[in-house]
Amino acid sequence: MTRKHLLCLSILLACGSSLFSQAASDNTDQMFQDNPPDAAQQPQPPSTDQAASSTPPTQPAEQAPPSLVDQFTVQPGIQLRGSYSGNAGFLLGWAQRPDLNDLGSGFSRSPVFGMALSLSFEARPNASFRVLGTLLENYPNASTSPVSYTDVTPPTIAELFCDYSISDLLFLRIGKQFINWGASRFFPIDNLPGRVSNRTQPYSEGFDNSAGIAVKLTVPLGVHSLSGIAQIKNNYFQVSSIPHLQEVGYGLMTDWVLGNADISLGGYYQKYLAPRALLIGRATVFGIDARAGAIVESVPAGGVSVSGLANAYWEQADVGFHVALEYIYNADQGQGYTPSNAEPGASSVQTYGIGNEPGYPTGHAVEALAGFKNIFGTNIDIGVQWEHVFIDGSGVVIPAVVFRPFELMTLTVGVPIYYGSPTSTIMGLNPDPDKRQTAFGLKLDISDSF
Repeated sequence: MTRKHLLCLSILLACGSSLFSQAASDNTDQMFQDNPPDAAQQPQPPSTDQAASSTPPTQPAEQAPPSLVDQFTVQPGIQLRGSYSGNAGFLLGWAQRPDLNDLGSGFSRSPVFGMALSLSFEARPNASFRVLGTLLENYPNASTSPVSYTDVTPPTIAELFCDYSISDLLFLRIGKQFINWGASRFFPIDNLPGRVSNRTQPYSEGFDNSAGIAVKLTVPLGVHSLSGIAQIKNNYFQVSSIPHLQEVGYGLMTDWVLGNADISLGGYYQKYLAPRALLIGRATVFGIDARAGAIVESVPAGGVSVSGLANAYWEQADVGFHVALEYIYNADQGQGYTPSNAEPGASSVQTYGIGNEPGYPTGHAVEALAGFKNIFGTNIDIGVQWEHVFIDGSGVVIPAVVFRPFELMTLTVGVPIYYGSPTSTIMGLNPDPDKRQTAFGLKLDISDSF
């Protein structure tokens, strides 16, 4: 989908950029990305010496021109591309609501800086085979706990896979890859392959949006399709050094185009996760991109529970305005993982996310985003993002302004405002080490792709 959650510290300062980006596209990956072909090689004429010889020249074998498919799918050599982003700024504010009589109470300030580098290679030696890999470096590495600002961790292989097609009737993708299901814009509750058992809390489930090692098979059925996956991820195995076949995750998804609507139906199973089925519908109604879905989950005590989501996106291009809304109900209590040696009466919990990965709360939650791009014909965007969790009445509001003074440069000003008790869902996810409830952030970012 893969999008960092608005609560990650870098996005608290870069939230303006996400406020004015297009809404997330459907969670489907392209099987192949065609590139323009190089000029076709033409056969060379006989040499002058050969033409002047008394001996008739030997005519070169006539070469058949490349097929149209090869012209548009085969690329010689290896294609490289990448992106870089460097940022610096600061965050200051209060750990509790400011006391007008003592503004210094609970006040703190800290620097914020980072960088991200992505390098990808792609090789397509023929129309049926492609290899793609991506190397990713983030500083600081938000996946470590606590986050370290003094050490640069080695780059990671974000993805490395091959695509193989058989007569355009069967498509295979094998290797480390991101698999995203569903239609959520903010809460990835419907991304069933992202569910994992939380090894640090053996009676709970969590969400991990990182790439897994998988085999994905897709069969086109006209404008429809059928896909199956077999996947392994962190926390899938009770003993990571001794994996078992029965601990692999399996999924099946079918997509159907019915008039102006798209319907997706699928299911996912892994030994330590509750079996789940997913139904998603997408349609455009009066210029509004609308989506809705339901997740049916097997409950250990017997029966099923049903979760749901609905969202909408609308934009008015002539004035640069757009708005996105999403509502979810998560009935899941995280009871999928129950080891055989579990203590009687052991409780289960649903974790919002693992580390700084985006996630979803239990119960009802809403999120909204609205903004204007290029207000009054300038290089300035404005907007606001809001998230609220009903189970404990906690939430966060982030108004932001984005200014692009020069090419490749972005200046973002954000004011994250948290509300709720110190032990609430949202406050517990605040990535700020000082847990500031009210803050002011400024970040300068220089980025480009190559």
